Amino acid sequence: MTADYQVLSFQDTASLTEIDVFSSDPLTLDIRGKGFKAVSAVLINGDRSPETIILSPQRLLAEVPRRQKGSQISTVRVLLSRQGMTPQSLITFRSVVPGAKASGFTRLLQSFIRLLFTDPGTDIQHPELGGGLGSLLGTAGDVGTLRAQASLAVKRAEEHLGRLQADSPRLLDAERLQSVKLLSVDYSAATTAVSIKLRITALDGTTFDPVVSV
Repeated sequence: MTADYQVLSFQDTASLTEIDVFSSDPLTLDIRGKGFKAVSAVLINGDRSPETIILSPQRLLAEVPRRQKGSQISTVRVLLSRQGMTPQSLITFRSVVPGAKASGFTRLLQSFIRLLFTDPGTDIQHPELGGGLGSLLGTAGDVGTLRAQASLAVKRAEEHLGRLQADSPRLLDAERLQSVKLLSVDYSAATTAVSIKLRITALDGTTFDPVVSV
């Protein structure tokens, strides 16, 4: 396995403890949690809230986006302006620092997530590899089916990465996969957005629970 350019972007998310409806006109959520400092955005079902009011470091109000009104609220995330790997981070695919190379635990994350979304047959050198999750986006009939398919894709990607890493003796322990667990899958029918929360553990014991949003 050769070194890769980093294409993962990390953004901290605040910890949420309670979500209620504050008002119906406009439809506004009352969100409780921790660390509501330097909030950059509130995502409701993957869409950015048009107006957010910070009442305290533990409470904020966020208006529900117009196209989400009438939809079931399945995901709410409070994004912070800080960027970096924390116990709660949202991961998106984009190159933040052109030319930067992924190393350490970030390299492990990138290797696994790339395999997870790779469809078998699309890698010319290794056509058998890939979790195949990318082909599931927008095709699952319901959340239950999506969860089952995502679980299978995670298991396949875990097995494939283990096989690849066995042929790479120079990898650091922080770059070697020990285990992966699928914690949750959220799907928004209105935006066809999928958010997957994983627990990834490296051979050196480092554990991280990334949320991958696509």
